Amino acid sequence: MTTDTLERRIGMDEETTRAVTSKVQKWRNSLAIRIPKEMANHKAFNQGTVVEIIEIDDGLKIVLNKKQNIHSINY
Repeated sequence: MTTDTLERRIGMDEETTRAVTSKVQKWRNSLAIRIPKEMANHKAFNQGTVVEIIEIDDGLKIVLNKKQNIHSINY
């Protein structure tokens, strides 16, 4: 699978510069996807970071919920 095909498949836009393959794992009664440390650091994902999971036609898109994260920083 080419990078271009992968980017379209997982709903990336033109601003995206990196893609990784990750395996979905069972975590108690839910499913989890690990975010590589380098990507998490680059995009300010930390333990407790609030994200939005958006269902798109051919997958999911995960984005920072900036409003929630700014609110939690103020407390």
